[in-house]
Amino acid sequence: MVGVGLIGTGFMGKCHAIAWNAVGTVFPDVAKPRLVHLGEVNEDLAKRRAGEFGFARASGDWRAVVDDPDVDIVSLTTPNQFHPEMAIAILEAGKHLWCEKPMAPSFAEAQAMAAAAQKSGKVAALGYNYIQNPAIRHIGALLDQKIIGEVNHLRVEMDEVSWPTRRRCSSGSTRRRPVTARSTISPCIRCRWSPCCSAASPA
Repeated sequence: MVGVGLIGTGFMGKCHAIAWNAVGTVFPDVAKPRLVHLGEVNEDLAKRRAGEFGFARASGDWRAVVDDPDVDIVSLTTPNQFHPEMAIAILEAGKHLWCEKPMAPSFAEAQAMAAAAQKSGKVAALGYNYIQNPAIRHIGALLDQKIIGEVNHLRVEMDEVSWPTRRRCSSGSTRRRPVTARSTISPCIRCRWSPCCSAASPA
């Protein structure tokens, strides 16, 4: 059985923990992974989260998770600025890696992570929601075959369901907006939170 380590237990860390716990239910033909070691910013929080999520061990130092010989794969769900150092350490330790998005704060750091993954020979995956989407794979094939030339910019528009004509945002404001089936939506101009807000406007 695969031994799992988890570093970071914020919102996405909880999502990863739930996902690991659900492997046996969703994929009954796959051996349920062992939740081995959880790392957090301090030992008290790590122990509390380990108890909640079912991890056998807990540490207030992420390096202890990386160094644990019983850990085969690490879910890395810390704030983005910590991804490069931690991801490279995980790969250099011979562990597989599941890193949450975005990959890194800079392109140079992302390149260093990619180089470490290639050198390690381990599986390194990023938590991009649409990575297996057929449209994304088709775009990749077009790029590989150099059918559309060199690409230096990509804009993706998401299909949206019809919006109600009036919604209320967290700021309490309301504003009528046209119902559209396809548009690029920017966040609310007041609450800056969600494109579902009525004050959000088509770009």
